[in-house]
Amino acid sequence: MRGYGASQPRPRWDFRSTKRHPLVGDHPLAVLIEFDPEKEHRAEVLFSAELKHPALGLRRHRAQLPAAAIPLAM
Repeated sequence: MRGYGASQPRPRWDFRSTKRHPLVGDHPLAVLIEFDPEKEHRAEVLFSAELKHPALGLRRHRAQLPAAAIPLAM
């Protein structure tokens, strides 16, 4: 796994399967967000994936999570 864009508004993570560490099954992610408690904030999450299959070739998928209010504790 490689992360890009730390401290940027659009961070990104790349996951790559290797012989030693195959990318199979569920992979939970956690994101830590720093914010100014004096301001109103909003976040959008978009997931995309490219899957390479021997018979089907390269397949691209995208999914955007629906908007949800998540209370933040101080």
